[in-house]
Amino acid sequence: MTHTYIFTDNVDMREVQETLGLAAVAAASLRGDVAVGIDAAYRLNSASRTCTIDATTDIGTELNRLFFGFIVRELGRESFCMERLCGGLDNTRSAA
Repeated sequence: MTHTYIFTDNVDMREVQETLGLAAVAAASLRGDVAVGIDAAYRLNSASRTCTIDATTDIGTELNRLFFGFIVRELGRESFCMERLCGGLDNTRSAA
């Protein structure tokens, strides 16, 4: 399953990028850098105000949970909506 977060216009996408990075660091602290590098895929698109996380692996699911928890606490639940889609991302990362 893939989760796409769509952020409201008042959210600073640099803050989203930093929060995604923090979630990746937290996941690496739990599972190790190599495991996160291999099994976590995500994409941040500032132009479309979206962040997509591939949760088809255990580590991707953990990354998604960490990211969700961080943005709810930092930005508030009203600052985004989330779509769940079947399938995953390719294993490339992007922070455009």
